[in-house]
Amino acid sequence: MSSFQTIDKLKLDSMNKLKDARLRLGVTQEEMAHLLGYTDKNTVHLIEKGERKMSGVAVKCLGYLLKLNKK
Repeated sequence: MSSFQTIDKLKLDSMNKLKDARLRLGVTQEEMAHLLGYTDKNTVHLIEKGERKMSGVAVKCLGYLLKLNKK
């Protein structure tokens, strides 16, 4: 697998993971934006479309939310 294919796969995984997590949590893009510390839902929309990356803090918050949801 080339490095470009690896980057594309990672980008696709991030997009899918955020949307899957959001749907599993049963929240809107606006609610997810608030939970992850973003100011508006457009940021979540752009991440889900693959046009923006999640911040490191948002990734950690998402992991925490998913752990809480399992309990």
